[in-house]
Amino acid sequence: MIKPEHSTSSLRHESKIPLQRNQYEDLKSALIQLGQHPKAIYPDRLIHSIYLDDHELNDYFDNISGISRRSKTRIRWYDDQTSALAIELKRKVIKLSDKRIIKIDNPAGKVPRHRSEYMELVRANSRALPVSQFISLYPVLEVEYQRSYFELAQGIRMTVDHSVRYRKLFPQPSIKWHRSPVDTVIEFKYPAGSEDTFEKLMRKLPFRIFRHSKYVIGIDSVCVG
Repeated sequence: MIKPEHSTSSLRHESKIPLQRNQYEDLKSALIQLGQHPKAIYPDRLIHSIYLDDHELNDYFDNISGISRRSKTRIRWYDDQTSALAIELKRKVIKLSDKRIIKIDNPAGKVPRHRSEYMELVRANSRALPVSQFISLYPVLEVEYQRSYFELAQGIRMTVDHSVRYRKLFPQPSIKWHRSPVDTVIEFKYPAGSEDTFEKLMRKLPFRIFRHSKYVIGIDSVCVG
């Protein structure tokens, strides 16, 4: 069984298809018509993320501008396992992405939604974290969604995210959740060098690939909502 997202990944492509209500069933039918039968490779999980940014939201603005080199930093945990937090540093370089994962100790299981709680967590993990790199960051957005994991072909994976919702954490945490305007997000992940294989699998798929960032959509949603 393939375990998702528990180690540092090498450079890979991440191609996304945002879908509206009921379009996922159409996409599944289209894949089957193309001879693709996605194979479930891991149980569904509830994913939680807290995105970190500086007080000017520079990562957010870098992402909406689409600059070729940009990054995002988040705290992530799965289901109700708040004692098993990890900090993930995602980097985008032109069309390729990579991710560094740093597991951090959180024996009390406290979720760092406030700046003070976040700083307490950083200091408690100073041996694992370069404190100077993280001390200028703030928890700004909480994201929650259900994820399903599939494999299309050797090395080509597909995740399906749905029931996405967002909550504002900066400058003060809010108790109000906002539902994502996008119903389902399909993401295809495949290593550099597999472009031809992926294009052959997808070339007749009647859906377009778009840029899509949960962080950007989330900030837009909570600021407007």
